[in-house]
Amino acid sequence: MTGMELTDFLIARLEEDEDDARGRLAAHAGDGGPGSADPSSAAAASGGAGSPERVLAVCAAQRHVVDTYLALTAESAAAVAAGLPFVREKTLAAAESTMASMQLVAGSAYDRVLRWFAEVHAEHPDYNEEWRP
Repeated sequence: MTGMELTDFLIARLEEDEDDARGRLAAHAGDGGPGSADPSSAAAASGGAGSPERVLAVCAAQRHVVDTYLALTAESAAAVAAGLPFVREKTLAAAESTMASMQLVAGSAYDRVLRWFAEVHAEHPDYNEEWRP
C-alpha cells in the first residue's frame, strides 16, 4: 500500500490504459489496421468494443469525471474554509451556503462514481480496500 489518493490511483490507471491503447493503435497502423485487407483487424481497430479508439474514449470520459470531482472538491473546500455553509444571516450568504452544500453533495456522488471506476482495478497492488464502494 502506497498511501496513494483515489484520484491519483485512477489517473495512473487511465494513463496505463491510454498508453496501451496508443501502442495498439501504432501496432495496427503497420499490421492490418484500418484500411488493410483484413476486415477483422480493421473492425477491431476502428471503434468496436475493446478497440483502442473505444478505450481512449472511455479514458477521456473517466478523466472528465475525475477532473470534475477535483474541481468540485476544491470549490467545496474553499467554501467551507470561508465559512459559507455556516453563515445564514443574509440572503446572499444563504444562497452561497446552499450552493456550497450542493457542491458537497455532488462531490459525494462523484466520490462514489470514482470508487466504482477504481474497483475495476481492485487486483492492482496500489488499490486501497477502503476505496471499495
